[in-house]
Amino acid sequence: MPFISLSDFIKRHHCCQTVDIRDANLYQEGHLPNALSFPVHFQQEALHASLNTWHTNQNLDPDILIRDFSKLHFYLQQLTSNDLSLLLYDESGGLYSKLLDVLLHRAGQPCALLSGGWQGFRAYQQQFFAQTRRFCMLTGKTGCGKTRLLQALKARGAQVIDLEALAGHKGSVFGEDVDSPILSTQDFHNRLWLAFEDMDPAAPVFIEQKGAYLGNHAIPEGLWQQLRQADTIHLAASIEFRISNLLISYKDLSNQKIKRALQQLKSKLEPELFQDCLQAIDQNDRDRFVRSLLKYYDQSKIYQLYDGKDELKWQSDSASPEVLAEQILARIV
Repeated sequence: MPFISLSDFIKRHHCCQTVDIRDANLYQEGHLPNALSFPVHFQQEALHASLNTWHTNQNLDPDILIRDFSKLHFYLQQLTSNDLSLLLYDESGGLYSKLLDVLLHRAGQPCALLSGGWQGFRAYQQQFFAQTRRFCMLTGKTGCGKTRLLQALKARGAQVIDLEALAGHKGSVFGEDVDSPILSTQDFHNRLWLAFEDMDPAAPVFIEQKGAYLGNHAIPEGLWQQLRQADTIHLAASIEFRISNLLISYKDLSNQKIKRALQQLKSKLEPELFQDCLQAIDQNDRDRFVRSLLKYYDQSKIYQLYDGKDELKWQSDSASPEVLAEQILARIV
């Protein structure tokens, strides 16, 4: 049963069923994309007692070294029937992987183990996000139509990274997507990796301006540093256009959820502004609420975080997102 390198895994992961054999709590913190969890518990005393002989002792009972080895074998047999190559990984691809390699080989179970394990994949992923790409960042104040323009660019074949969709969060305390599954930060990073995987590194990648976090999810450091230097496409729009956009975007958010999110901003808002926003919601006056809250968001430091150059400027309320996308692609691609 072979160990496969990370480079081979990257090429083959779409046709592999990966199985995480680490403890369940480590799996919950982060795992390879689409990996299943089957924790393998090694019997430490028996392992140490046979440390010098397990790789040569052909008669060694695997259940002595691994608790419920027979259940693991049966589980892997069921997965093998799905016609997918099996790939197992532990934390570092060390001694435990080598032991499992020997025991499964003796049991006649076809599968592979990932060289370097989880730690190796995480190191690779961090390097991947730091790779140089040609980013074009859509900037502009809240409600100016950045997300709709991204969607129009994607519909026209442009390379697009939609951070909001990948994170299941719109970037503000009001932006959690309740219909999306609960993600760990590693889940978010895996989604990002898969989104970038097949992109042409020489072609522009359009992405929306965000802070270093979307909800609780940090943008990978290597990617974040590149975004701070990205070329920018700045969108401007009237206050009425922005308010209209935001009312549409958050129309399904209940007053209760808005008030709960507003409480998270209480320490950052001037007392009079907080009370005005709260009163507007109590009176179900969403227009007034959005108009008041934009006074806070328009002063956000996020608009001073980027050092990009070659900025293009567009008036997003002067044309449809589709027309703007055509104009931008004609200038950039």
